[in-house]
Amino acid sequence: MCIKAVVTDPAYFVRENCAAALARVARPVAYAALVKAAATDPDHRVRIAAMRALPAQFSVEGAQVVESSLLGALPQESLTAAEWLLKLPADSSRAKGNLLPLARRVRHWRARAVVLQAALRQANTTQRPALADTIRRRYGHTVNHYEKAALLTALSEDPAQFDFLAQAAAGSAAPIVPGTALIALVSMHGNKNFPVSRQADFMAVLRRALAGGDVAQLSTAAEALASLALPTSQPEDLIALRQAQAKLALPREIEAWLALQQALDKLTKVSQPTPAPVGPASQHPIDWALVQSIPVGQRVRFTTSKGVIVLELKVVAAPGSVASFVSLVR
Repeated sequence: MCIKAVVTDPAYFVRENCAAALARVARPVAYAALVKAAATDPDHRVRIAAMRALPAQFSVEGAQVVESSLLGALPQESLTAAEWLLKLPADSSRAKGNLLPLARRVRHWRARAVVLQAALRQANTTQRPALADTIRRRYGHTVNHYEKAALLTALSEDPAQFDFLAQAAAGSAAPIVPGTALIALVSMHGNKNFPVSRQADFMAVLRRALAGGDVAQLSTAAEALASLALPTSQPEDLIALRQAQAKLALPREIEAWLALQQALDKLTKVSQPTPAPVGPASQHPIDWALVQSIPVGQRVRFTTSKGVIVLELKVVAAPGSVASFVSLVR
C-alpha cells in the first residue's frame, strides 16, 4: 500500500509518512519507489523524507537523485543528500575519489562541509593529507563561525588533525567553534585508528576544557571522562571535575553541574546518584503583579523574515515563565 501511496496519494503528509515507513522495507520495489519520490515529488518535504529513507547502498539511480538534490537550491534538501553520502559504507565505489569535486559544486556551506566529511571518511591514507588541507584552508577563509564549526566536525574523521582541533578547542573564537572542536576531538578519540600515543594529549585537552569554565565544553569533557573507554580513575581527573563544578553559578548553570556530577558519580562508583541541588524560591521569584496584569489566553505575534508566528501565553500553567518572557519583551 505504501509503495503505491508514496508516489500517488494526493496528500503530501501521506506520501511523506509512507516514505518514512518504507525505510523499514528491504525490497527492491520499495527502493525504486523511494528513488522516484525523492526525484520527482513536487513537495520538498516528501523528497527529503524519501531521501532519508534510502538505504545506504550504492546504485546508479540512487546516486543520481542524491547528486541532483545535493546541487539543488533548497538548503535542507541539499543537506539531507549530503548526510546520505556520509552513511555510505567505506568501500562504496561512488564515494572513492569523487566526493571532493562534488563538494566544490555544492552551493550551501553546511551541506558542503558534510560532503567534505564524507570524503575524508572515505579517503585512503595517501588522499587524506591533501583533502584535510583543503578543509583547513576553507576553515581559514570563511568568516562564518557555524561553517568553521561544521568544518571542524569534518576534520574529526582524520586522527592526524588532532593538533589542529586541539588548537581550535583552546581558541577564543565564538563559543560554537571551540565547543565543536572539543566535540570533534571526542569523536576522533572514538575512531579505531586513533593513535595510542596521543592518549595523554587527549586527556590533557579534557582537563584544560574543565579548567576553562565554558559550560558547553564542561559538559562535553565530563561526558568523555565518564565514558567506559577512557582511563577515568585517575585522581587528577576527579580533582579537575570537582574544581570545575565548584566554579559554577547555580541555578543558572545547573545543566553543566549535573553533567559534572554524573561523571563524578560514575567514576567514584557511588551506589546512588547524587541528587540535584534545589535552590530556594528567592533565587527565582515570580513577579505576581506582572502575572496578574496578563490576560488569560494572551497571544503574542512575531513577524519574521520567514512569516508570522503566534504564541499563546499559558499564564495559569506557567506563570513564572510567562512573567519572565513578558518582562524581557518589554
